[in-house]
Amino acid sequence: MTLSTPQNFRHPVLEYDEELKLWRLVENYTFIWDDPKTKRMERLHIPAGEVYDKASVPRALWSVARPDGPWEGPALFHDILYKKKGDMGDMYHVADGGKWVLGPKWSRWRADWFLGWTGKLGGASYLGASKYTWAVRLYPPNFFKGF
Repeated sequence: MTLSTPQNFRHPVLEYDEELKLWRLVENYTFIWDDPKTKRMERLHIPAGEVYDKASVPRALWSVARPDGPWEGPALFHDILYKKKGDMGDMYHVADGGKWVLGPKWSRWRADWFLGWTGKLGGASYLGASKYTWAVRLYPPNFFKGF
């Protein structure tokens, strides 16, 4: 299992699935943090086996925005949040009185903010994280995903 925190940010362990043309999470990936907005301890756990395309950056834009590097973990979170329309079920918990309880549904805006915040933790610059966040928010197909 890969355990990641803001102070010790680790990227997920991935392998490429040639048949699906997607990346598969090889081992469980858990990120635990004190959320600067909600002021509570939170945990997001993505089980091994989940697949995603890393950051959905068109190949023509890779010279200015690559889908890998600092974006592997953040894109995993973001893709799963979008896929589940913010309802993470037992993948997302918040601390309550010393124990973990199921967390509330995420908003699309919070998922986009989380992409930028964790991108910075993963090594992206502040400007790079801001560009990624706004590109995701303004990307037309995202408006039609029902999230």
